[in-house]
Amino acid sequence: MSYLKVLTSDEVDSQPPEVDIVAIHGLSPFSDEHHAENTWTANGKLWLRDFLPRKLPRARVMLFSYNANVAFDPVNLGVRQHAEKLLELLHLEREDVAHRPIIFFCHSLGGLVIKRALVIAQTTKEYADLKNATYGIVFFGTPHRGGNLVPLGKFVSWVIRYVTPGKAKNNLLDNLEKNGFFAEELREDFRQQLESYRLISYFEEDNTRIGGKDFGKIVERESATFGLSIDREITLGLSGDHSSICKFSSVEETNYRLVEGRVVQMVKEAVKVRENAERMLALQPTELSRLLKWLDAPDERDRFNESIRLRIRPSGQTTGSWLLQSQLYHNWKARSDVFAAGSLKPTGNTTSWLWLHGIPGCGKTVLNASVVESLLAENEGSSECAILYYLFDFNKRESVYDMVKSLVRQLLDKNKDPSALCTLWKDKCGEGARNATMEQLLSVFEDMAGTFCNIYILVDALDECSDKKNLKLFLRSISKWTRTQTRVLLTSRREDDVARILKPIIPVGCILQIREADVNVDIRMFLQNELQNEDIGEHFYDWEDSKHPGSIISRIEEVVAKNASGM
Repeated sequence: MSYLKVLTSDEVDSQPPEVDIVAIHGLSPFSDEHHAENTWTANGKLWLRDFLPRKLPRARVMLFSYNANVAFDPVNLGVRQHAEKLLELLHLEREDVAHRPIIFFCHSLGGLVIKRALVIAQTTKEYADLKNATYGIVFFGTPHRGGNLVPLGKFVSWVIRYVTPGKAKNNLLDNLEKNGFFAEELREDFRQQLESYRLISYFEEDNTRIGGKDFGKIVERESATFGLSIDREITLGLSGDHSSICKFSSVEETNYRLVEGRVVQMVKEAVKVRENAERMLALQPTELSRLLKWLDAPDERDRFNESIRLRIRPSGQTTGSWLLQSQLYHNWKARSDVFAAGSLKPTGNTTSWLWLHGIPGCGKTVLNASVVESLLAENEGSSECAILYYLFDFNKRESVYDMVKSLVRQLLDKNKDPSALCTLWKDKCGEGARNATMEQLLSVFEDMAGTFCNIYILVDALDECSDKKNLKLFLRSISKWTRTQTRVLLTSRREDDVARILKPIIPVGCILQIREADVNVDIRMFLQNELQNEDIGEHFYDWEDSKHPGSIISRIEEVVAKNASGM
């Protein structure tokens, strides 16, 4: 039976909770109706209820229980069904507090349940608030990928059959044995949103022994951690075996102190992020108007919309699809240049780069807009992702200073954390009496970007920027960011002054010359769309050969595309 149980009071001294903490247990090889509580209990002390509230009085702690008694229940559900029940129960429980931050605690299989739940929530409108409200996840011995030892699914199967010979048979256990515990699909699905959350990953330091048999460490450190930067993931070993690393009998216990300290810090960060968002909403209209007037940032919306208008979408295809479907583009989104091949550990870089260069008129601006539109669709509703766009226009003589102001304004529109910009405006620039320096703007930009988990920065027509000195300063500044997962896509003609700036920053494998063949595909698609338009195509129908209808239009398409030379 599944349920969601509140362990702590909904109010403390008439003050509502600031954060929801949801604990999810792992597998139980025995028929234990109290497994949800026992997972977190030692010597009669359920630390989620008995210890944690002393440091977090305004945290509402909940316990999710699902049927994980794999030894005795032949109709046990799979991970997806448990995840769906968790989402529905949380949705009902949080109906009036949808924006309150959530932190999940997961032991073993519980980590897979919450990962599947967040993947489902990303594509389910009804549950989108749950994903967006999730600030962090605390994993205790969750196997994210296979280690050197036997997979946990086989281990569980062996233990169950050892203690209950002939009785262990159900859907969940079958799934573990047939497909492996570390489903590749779930790994890849969750990796797409991995950097949307703050993570703490605890791993066991002691071997597990059952029935006189030593199984070693059930989930090795390499499997229990993601290998992200310390800004995204805290990794720490705890004394104990796979079962005991999430049980504490005293607040003085070293393991508990290690967990409590990090959890309290995570909760404070989550509350601060929420307060900053509320502060933005509470900013007085007159103050906001004055701040925006002082910032005087170029508005990119009209130029972006014009670029999007030029995209053609016949028969479900779109111009620029060749780029969106390319391996290089997928590597950029997955930050493959940041991670070593086959590893989840960063190589030392924090920013992923992609530079597209081509001849004038080859459609770089439309390509850039295609990427922006695709990213916006993929991240719709996400409060942890910001997609920023800028197009240099030589006719308007816009500088890098103007670009940074525009990017800051776009972050401000996300209603996340205006404090850095407000401080610059009020305290350092006398409420708009003085202009900000380039260095001050870059510092504010970094601070505001750091409140997001993922930042996409797309800058078009770098060759149109005459302020190459500050362009170099801007790009080098971004390359040193560590507080957010940053992806930068740049487009330009291949000019020497641009190449001199970009080559020392961007890896060779992240540079793409736009090929004539790819552009010609888009040109033909554009021609087909235009010539099928009644206002244009009807002028050619009188010339058609009655024996070969459509020949004139086809000939036009062929000749124009052939002679376009990628322009």
